[in-house]
Amino acid sequence: MNISKIKQEALKYLGYYGQNLESSFLSLFDSCLEEIISLQNFKVTYATYKLEDCPISLQYPGLETFFAGCSNVVFIGCTLGIELERKLKYYQAIDLTRMCVMDSIASAYVEVACDAFEEEHFPKERTYRFCPGYGKVPIELNKEIAKHIDLYKKTGITITDTNLLIPQKSMIGFIGIGKNQPKKSCIGCMHSEGCSFRKRGQTCY
Repeated sequence: MNISKIKQEALKYLGYYGQNLESSFLSLFDSCLEEIISLQNFKVTYATYKLEDCPISLQYPGLETFFAGCSNVVFIGCTLGIELERKLKYYQAIDLTRMCVMDSIASAYVEVACDAFEEEHFPKERTYRFCPGYGKVPIELNKEIAKHIDLYKKTGITITDTNLLIPQKSMIGFIGIGKNQPKKSCIGCMHSEGCSFRKRGQTCY
């Protein structure tokens, strides 16, 4: 696991962009990271389909170019597990500062863990992971993808009536396999206009 990358991304989520960090904060940060490592139970499930045999419609604006040159599509879901979810809720009630730091680290952790899994299991010729809810791809697609990767049975992830994932430190998305390797971009993101990352000269990816 790339701990350095997790730290880098978590600090960015916390609003860090070059400030000097006090030793008390660094101590708290490292303590939170150690606790997350001890609590997390990374699980992942996926299924691969020929693009022409994809069991759900991917006909949404922007995805035509996303899948250009691809032959297959991978549906993927992953989570850090319910124990971490319970601990975050516990700290939400008694220690908001620790909860906020742990929440940011956990968000970074699940991203980096899924990236590492993809690097190990899928070809280098692939797109980045695209999650429903971004651009003009509806978040309701989460439930459609979940049906085809046996999501609850293999990971314990459930999807609420409003299409949110429980545990929260979970992810559902899809990846194109092929020669096309599009770069991540702010173009088309529904949050780009008021994005705090862009205001600081950063990106969320």
